[in-house]
Amino acid sequence: MDPERKLRHEEFTVQVGASSVLEVILLCIAPFILLGIRNNLLIFAALRMQNFYTVSLLDFSCIILPVIFLLTVASDHASELILVCLLSYVVSTLVLLVFNRGKQLMKFVQPQTTVNLFYGQDLICDTLILTCIMILSIDFPICPRRLAKTPDYGLGLMDTGTGCFILLSGLSASRFLLVPLEKSRLLRSLYRAVLPITTLGLLRPIAISSLGYQHITSEYGTHWNFFLTIGFCRVVSTLFLAFVSSLSWFKSGSLGTQAAFSVSFGCAFLLCSCYLDRTLKPHVIGSTQWPTQEARAESLIYANLEGLTSLAGYCAIFFLAFSFYAVLRKWSLPVGREPSKLQVLFSRKLFFFLLATTVITGFAFRSVGPKNVSRRFANPEYVLLICFICSATAFCSWAVHALFCLLKQLTGYVDCPPSALFYALSSHGLLYFLVSNLLTGFVNISFDTVSFISPNSELNHTTGKYSCDLISSCIQLSILVLYTAFSMGVVVVLAQRSLPSKQWWYSCSRHSE
Repeated sequence: MDPERKLRHEEFTVQVGASSVLEVILLCIAPFILLGIRNNLLIFAALRMQNFYTVSLLDFSCIILPVIFLLTVASDHASELILVCLLSYVVSTLVLLVFNRGKQLMKFVQPQTTVNLFYGQDLICDTLILTCIMILSIDFPICPRRLAKTPDYGLGLMDTGTGCFILLSGLSASRFLLVPLEKSRLLRSLYRAVLPITTLGLLRPIAISSLGYQHITSEYGTHWNFFLTIGFCRVVSTLFLAFVSSLSWFKSGSLGTQAAFSVSFGCAFLLCSCYLDRTLKPHVIGSTQWPTQEARAESLIYANLEGLTSLAGYCAIFFLAFSFYAVLRKWSLPVGREPSKLQVLFSRKLFFFLLATTVITGFAFRSVGPKNVSRRFANPEYVLLICFICSATAFCSWAVHALFCLLKQLTGYVDCPPSALFYALSSHGLLYFLVSNLLTGFVNISFDTVSFISPNSELNHTTGKYSCDLISSCIQLSILVLYTAFSMGVVVVLAQRSLPSKQWWYSCSRHSE
């Protein structure tokens, strides 16, 4: 890439304007609200879709296309539009409930997606959708600059990506919390969980340097990146698992003991994060270029200061996810009740736990304010923000799936298919992320995305958005839609081919939900 073009692009991607907490939360839950509307439309129309590709196309039209519009041309009114969608979903759900209030409810079977929620698969899909759309959208003038990553302190939608991935990675890994790890299994776990992601992390700076690709050092540093952060957290978690596996009192301990022990590790990392934030903040506030390029060139620590100092905060997020699992684990285990009653009980406890977690973290985050959030160093305020966002998103996910299950049984429409797109992303999430990153690099190398800014275009410093003419907006939207369709199409094809049988998806639509 041409050096002048590279510098111009790096300056272009700097955040301008500011996002509100409400806007970020609404954008994070938007895919689930749109999924709920899609479910209600299927129930209203009584459509019986059995083809995986047809359902995937429907999901793309009902969920992905609106999200792209919310992040681009409709971004100035994104919050209002999402609230309208939420109101539409609530009203349509109430209408369905009222029309079917006299019907006898069949034996309640808790939706399988609650199990997916328990391990974070649905939330991972939500995070993947927003992240992979944003990594290319932010390179175009049609996407507002306020959604970009903040250089030091503040809040943007893209600031939430890494933290959410870390929390969900911890939630997914927590299923092995009480499984004894022998030495051979520990080495195998390290190999499978750490080696692939670390290899990607080591290859990325080499590829960026070779291609002359744009790179913002204030994100992770000169060499550090997202993949190395994930790899480090997985190493720490694997060592933690090996440690607790040797503690008989932990495995046989009470719920409170297990949760407190996991939280204590998270709090220890949180204290480290707090210390680093208080130490580094005066330097960041006092200088727009700290560390300097000279300091980065002389020291590997300064070169990767952001990546190294943020590890404590990300490990805190990871272990708080562990404690989340410790609280919920026993609620999902059989205790002599009927399976259906047990599932309803678990669902209710999950509802109240998610609600309580959302309220508590929300009030805690409100007390510190979004201006003190630093994704760059993953400070305690950032940890609170991620916990709040993931709790609110999980609550929305639970509500949508539980209502979908209830409405299907009230209406007798058991053939209504679940989301094929969410299934594909949960099955091949890492591949989708890699394909999206490769396509983003290809588009940025092939096109000068900054050239879409016309000479007469003006930047609104409040919203962070450039004024674009109709033709330019259509071209940019077309590129984004094609990019998203191709990257999602790859995982949809692989997911369909990996189905056990042609009838499996049909049976899944009848029973898994």
